[in-house]
Amino acid sequence: MFRRGHRTITVSEATPEGVFKLVTASPTTADMIIMTAGGLTAFYADWTLAGIALTNHTIIDPAVGKHIGCMQRPHFQLRTDTEFLNGPCGMKCPVLWRNVAEQGTQSLTLEWDGRFSLVSFIRRSQTIWRLSEHCNNSACMHNPINNSRTARLPPNPMPNDLWSIRLQEARIASHTPTYSGKIRALLFATSATTVHVIDVPLRDGVSQLTQLSHLQILHWVNQLGPDRHVLATGRFRKTYNTNAGTPEAASAFGYTFFREHPSVFSPPNMLIRELAHIKSNENDIMGNVLVVKHIRGRKHDIVDCSLEDVQWANEIIVR
Repeated sequence: MFRRGHRTITVSEATPEGVFKLVTASPTTADMIIMTAGGLTAFYADWTLAGIALTNHTIIDPAVGKHIGCMQRPHFQLRTDTEFLNGPCGMKCPVLWRNVAEQGTQSLTLEWDGRFSLVSFIRRSQTIWRLSEHCNNSACMHNPINNSRTARLPPNPMPNDLWSIRLQEARIASHTPTYSGKIRALLFATSATTVHVIDVPLRDGVSQLTQLSHLQILHWVNQLGPDRHVLATGRFRKTYNTNAGTPEAASAFGYTFFREHPSVFSPPNMLIRELAHIKSNENDIMGNVLVVKHIRGRKHDIVDCSLEDVQWANEIIVR
């Protein structure tokens, strides 16, 4: 931290996982600003320009961080919830996941040197984040006190057999606000006796499916682990473009497999263990595995799975 008079600059070092993960974990929304040689982006520009700094999940007691970033700066009103909106949060709700690459209506980007394009840098980001797990705005539909049908994800325990899978699908169907869309995917559940075709909804706040990160996969696979607020969308997933050996036999589709975070200590997947003839515990696949289908070579062009896709998924797992 550097201070001269009334001016303070807080310098942070980016981790190998990327600068955006560091920026979106800043203490307040007013600190979520990045400036490069080519431009500047403020992720909560409207609140920042209005002099409002909403605390991020990283701050539990604002008093202890009064010298960090914009905490307790005289020209900012420090807020711990969104009651200042005087109404529902809407798309500004702190529990909604936001994607750096999409920026959104709350972001403002200024670019002054195309040689060091900040816009291009942002579009390549795989970071998504949310400010909080729970909304405390008394007028918001995502506040669990107001709405008992809002999702609490990931479920505990995770769906692992036919009964719990059907229960989770019922929760998805009754979720409020209603999910704007869903796709059909394959679930290899840890205690299931067969592969199930299940519904995967779009995340709250997403109206159109244009990329894999728009899917609310947390209903079926726990990818959070200890990182419950800032994630890299590409982790614990792998895409396969199937090929049975000859061009004539190649599928027109590819499949992306989502696995659970290793730190959640999920049980071994007995269905995959049997399918792949796994004999050693060290080779076990832990937790549920979710499979999403898409056009071959275009993983964000997602289509519905059916039971006909089980054979392709099985072949990928076995090999």
